[in-house]
Amino acid sequence: YTGTAAVGFGTTAVERSGLVPTSLMPGDYYLIARIDPANAVTEIDENNNTTVNFNPIRLNGPDLAAIRVDVPDTAFRGQPYRLRGTIENQGGSPLSAFYAAFYLSENELITISDPQLIEVGPIALEPDATVQIDEVITFPTDVNPGEYFIGFVADSREIVVEEREINNIRRTTNTITVRDVAPDFLSSEIIAP
Repeated sequence: YTGTAAVGFGTTAVERSGLVPTSLMPGDYYLIARIDPANAVTEIDENNNTTVNFNPIRLNGPDLAAIRVDVPDTAFRGQPYRLRGTIENQGGSPLSAFYAAFYLSENELITISDPQLIEVGPIALEPDATVQIDEVITFPTDVNPGEYFIGFVADSREIVVEEREINNIRRTTNTITVRDVAPDFLSSEIIAP
């Protein structure tokens, strides 16, 4: 903050800097400056020691977005399965030490209460940058065969203070099929008498 203060019969420039708390939500804020807040100096008028900046200051925080999830259409229980997802920091502040996770869901609504397949982190991400998560898991054997959605959640531990949380979740458009490994016979030659 830079401003002026009346001192004696004139004015003097005052400049102060500070850190914005990381717990502060992104949004519009007004700056308020107060001189002699404890009224240590006796003045003729004690009511003119405060001023407000009437133009809001925009605090641009981080904004994580899960922008893509790619998985194979079929998962075999107990076998390797590849999970890929992309996260973008669409906000104005860098991030560090957040986590992302993949979930298995019986419906289109992905939540952190769905069974978690894997969590990855800590992850750091600069503004306007992306990171691709690429993991191979052993697909759980305790999952019933059937059709499922795969969900990808940026900030799965809900550490990051964001103005928009709704873009943290992405899911597959179509379901994947979970099944057991089965033999696949292929005829290569037919011999007739």
